[in-house]
Amino acid sequence: MMRSTLLVLAGLLGCVASAAAQKGKPTPQPARTAKAVENDSMDFLFLGSDRPVLLRLHVQQGGRPYNAPWDDYMQKLFVYFDKNGDGVLNAKEAQRVPSSQFLLYQFQGVIGLGFQGVPMDQIDTNKDGKVTPEEVKAYYTKNGLGALVTADTSTRATTQEVTKVLYRRLDTNRDRKLSDDELRKAPALLSGLDSNEDEVLTSQELRGNVEGQMMYAVALGDNGGQAIKPTTGLMPITPETSRDGLARQIVAHYDRSKDSKLSRDFG
Repeated sequence: MMRSTLLVLAGLLGCVASAAAQKGKPTPQPARTAKAVENDSMDFLFLGSDRPVLLRLHVQQGGRPYNAPWDDYMQKLFVYFDKNGDGVLNAKEAQRVPSSQFLLYQFQGVIGLGFQGVPMDQIDTNKDGKVTPEEVKAYYTKNGLGALVTADTSTRATTQEVTKVLYRRLDTNRDRKLSDDELRKAPALLSGLDSNEDEVLTSQELRGNVEGQMMYAVALGDNGGQAIKPTTGLMPITPETSRDGLARQIVAHYDRSKDSKLSRDFG
């Protein structure tokens, strides 16, 4: 937090100094061309409680679309692999392309790992024996590495499971309601689940899962349209995203009557 505050203050001071140097002249802003608007957008579909909502974010870095630095990096990486400089990778050159997992480890600063390459058939998608820059970039995008990847985590599934466990243990008469008498008996009924005897019940202990809390995560952004968990209610829309798949998920989410159709009130 302190570092972020200092960076913001430094940026403000720089703006003040620049304005003083210009003797009050307005600082020109970079033009936001139609191409920049197209390239800097990220679309998401949010499944709200009563209807879906399209969210469009415009993300830039230094006045450039958010994915421009990643494109630059991909180009430099490809040139490094292309030893003979012919603009494509042959089978020998392609052996030096690191797997998406290995490259991710490098970004995270992990050291001491043996090199992990990519089989030729995973990046040479048209099977012509040559790998183009577009194929290398498409491989990383498909496998979760892109210009911007965020994570949306949801504990909804864990919460629902804990609720079911509590009802199953406390609703002794199975009437799907918790009476005053059943709630008064809760300490005695649940005390045996406190495995570490700290007098606090965690969701793991309630569910009999000592491995750790179950979390659902979804990768968002320029990640090749990876599979998403519907529990989050937030879905990225990329050029690779199946429109038919989105439509099916919308219908499945709002079709309360289970007739595979949506009425005007989504019932």
